[in-house]
Amino acid sequence: MNVLITGDSHTAALKNGQNLLISHGEWPQHIDLTVKPLGSAEFFPTPFFVDKGDYAEINNVEFCKRFKQFPPADHKNSSIIYGFSGLFHTAGIRRHPAWTKFAPAHLIRDESPVSNTLLRRTIQDRTQYLLKFVDIILRTTDRLFVIEAPKPFRHAKALQTIRPEVISYIDGYYRELVKLELKARNIPIIALGSECYDEAGFMHEQYRHANNKDQHHGNAEYGRIMMKKILDFIINQY
Repeated sequence: MNVLITGDSHTAALKNGQNLLISHGEWPQHIDLTVKPLGSAEFFPTPFFVDKGDYAEINNVEFCKRFKQFPPADHKNSSIIYGFSGLFHTAGIRRHPAWTKFAPAHLIRDESPVSNTLLRRTIQDRTQYLLKFVDIILRTTDRLFVIEAPKPFRHAKALQTIRPEVISYIDGYYRELVKLELKARNIPIIALGSECYDEAGFMHEQYRHANNKDQHHGNAEYGRIMMKKILDFIINQY
């Protein structure tokens, strides 16, 4: 069984989690899973590809170092299973400095209100190319799943100036909208393990990256939890 996981920088934690499972002798031999990132999520809100019908021709300089097209040309007519990480990368919106002056309407104190309609449009604008990207993949295969990213960590610098409830709400609302889009496409989601975050919607610190300067990536143990969930899904689904 062949699996390819690609996407944003959160794939690094998945790879580290896979390595942990392998080192502990917990990796099933019949599953050949490769983690190969597409690149930084900063480019996901941009038109990083050209629609060529049954594949996306990658035109982003960074992404082209890893893939010239997706699905790759040598995967045509194959039974490979694709996993994608990136649609739940909410950091670009929730940590924006504008939230020091604005807040979702029901949470305002001294800030100016932002309606859910405006917030929804902002999220739709940010995710439009990612959704078009997965739509292209779906033209040739239904063997695709999407992996949820970590929720915000409390050590993130944005929390020094933005209220926690604002960040948590934006993150949660973003995820709800993406889940609705994926449900409409019948794309399974590997959900974030509930043991990884608290009731307020923040990740437990035990899953933070080993680099103290890293604000939003998970560590190898977080990756192990998510990779176990991915394995369970693949084994049960395929």
